[in-house]
Amino acid sequence: MPRRRALCAAVLALGAVCSAPAPAASLKVGPARILLQEVAPGRAHDVHAETGVQLTIYNEDDVSRTWLLTTHRPSGRGEWETGYGEIPDASWCRFETPQVTVPPGDRVRVKFFLDIPDDPAHYNRHWVVTLGIGGAPTGGVGLAANVRVQIETLSRPEPVPSPGGEMTPAPGTLVFADLVPGTPSTVQALLLNDAADTREFILSPLLDGVRDPSAYLTGGHCRLPEKGWIKYPEKVRAASGETVQIPVTLQIPEGAAPAGARFEELILVTPPKARPGFVRVRATIKN
Repeated sequence: MPRRRALCAAVLALGAVCSAPAPAASLKVGPARILLQEVAPGRAHDVHAETGVQLTIYNEDDVSRTWLLTTHRPSGRGEWETGYGEIPDASWCRFETPQVTVPPGDRVRVKFFLDIPDDPAHYNRHWVVTLGIGGAPTGGVGLAANVRVQIETLSRPEPVPSPGGEMTPAPGTLVFADLVPGTPSTVQALLLNDAADTREFILSPLLDGVRDPSAYLTGGHCRLPEKGWIKYPEKVRAASGETVQIPVTLQIPEGAAPAGARFEELILVTPPKARPGFVRVRATIKN
């Protein structure tokens, strides 16, 4: 049975806004993006109760508006964050109600829930589910806003094959606790090749290639300020079904970071034919 741990969340506060010419409806939703971590398979998560996060739907019109609330795999709603896969089943995420009516000039808050089945293959996963808010209010055209939820399930040290997968890094989060500046520390990540043939995987800094690195970082953490502080192979090769080690070394220079400082870096793992994944590296400087 999974350990009961607190769900962690971070949000991008700016809301998604859709509008049409008057007298059509307008739609404003916040937050625009949500990061949920420590998600335990086999346990129903009330996201608001555990993190305080819920959707707020604003009505800036002078009439009431009713919106439909749905959940989707992200491929049906456009692009999504680099390194994340699609949630296998969008029904694992649900709203407390299928629709909501917002009075004129008011706002309504909506809760949602996450319930991932308990399966060993559901640990160490990074997925996205899209929350859809939309409809065709009377007197207006059809509008929709999408809020992406980045889901990171609990980490386990050993990788487990995923049905239909190409690779599985483990653990999902690689932790360096109580780092001593000036002293190198090495921790091994693992990579399982789920594909039917030998593959070469390219390793690179994920945050170098995204427009908004803050959307990937855990609350209270900063990105490593210098690339030279972290070292790992540029590529690894694994036969079908083979698990290979990825040594990750951190060395914070003396005097470069205060005691208790918290850093993160994300290592993008890119297979030859499929979408990439990543390993989150989290470090805390010893007090």
